[in-house]
Amino acid sequence: MVVNKSSHPVRDVELLVQRTFFWKNEFRPGGKSPGRSSLFKVPNQIPPGGSATFTYQSPFPLPDRPDGEFRTSVQVVGFTQVGQ
Repeated sequence: MVVNKSSHPVRDVELLVQRTFFWKNEFRPGGKSPGRSSLFKVPNQIPPGGSATFTYQSPFPLPDRPDGEFRTSVQVVGFTQVGQ
């Protein structure tokens, strides 16, 4: 869910979805990290004080790894404010 806390509608909300891999043994990590990042655009305009729900489907399936775990973080990297 994305919440618009401004007093104007917003659209074209772009999110950065990061799937960071944390090794169980950070002192002896494996080879290349299997972490992934991708951009996602929320398809709806969001009214002032409103919210939009969405479903994100990763374009890159994550491998099942016994040597660590993935953690997901999401942040807004862009949007367009509608109106003045």
